[in-house]
Amino acid sequence: MARISTVFQLEYIPVSHLLQPIQFYQKFILISSHFSYFCPTIKLSQMDEYIFGFPPVIGLNPQILILGTMPSVLSLRANEYYAHPGNAFWKIVSAIKGMDCPTNYEEKKQLILDMNIALWDVCHTCIRPGSADNDIRNEAPNQIRNLLVTNPSIHTIIFNGKTAEKLFHRHFKTIDGINTIVLPSTSPAYTLPFDKKLSTWRTSIQYETFMQTFGSNFNK
Repeated sequence: MARISTVFQLEYIPVSHLLQPIQFYQKFILISSHFSYFCPTIKLSQMDEYIFGFPPVIGLNPQILILGTMPSVLSLRANEYYAHPGNAFWKIVSAIKGMDCPTNYEEKKQLILDMNIALWDVCHTCIRPGSADNDIRNEAPNQIRNLLVTNPSIHTIIFNGKTAEKLFHRHFKTIDGINTIVLPSTSPAYTLPFDKKLSTWRTSIQYETFMQTFGSNFNK
């Protein structure tokens, strides 16, 4: 009864609506959904909680934007991108840079900034029990288009896995002037051997960096 009273306060539903139980129930579920969205720590009707991602890691002259889906449960707890020890992301970018993988998160972020790489996720918020990408639902995207407008130096978006690409295209049309590439997910859930992941990521990042630096010479 306390939950129903809350709904009445929010929507001022006339008492006559109690004579229409089906419509009232539908209204209650709709309001509960919105209430849970804006107050994600409160559960109504045993709904799952919304989780929220991180702000982007971005420097002064980013050229490549890497997009994941949503930080894992472990990453959210650590407040770090790709904090799961089985995720190959930081090992891959370190290998591409030709250095040992840092253990300090601030050093990891500086690594990608030095490579002119920006890091973000497609989802700003979503419901996702556990960490599996396939369980993501009711997602709301980050303001990726705005990020690209305010950082015109970005010429390429790299999706960290196919699900990131699928979620992106669910909310955004193709963006003019931006190349898009789908690379193997660095998540341990995607069991492609590390060497093959590294080879594909290295080739793509080095090619995009090369073309941005020297590509204009081929058009002369």
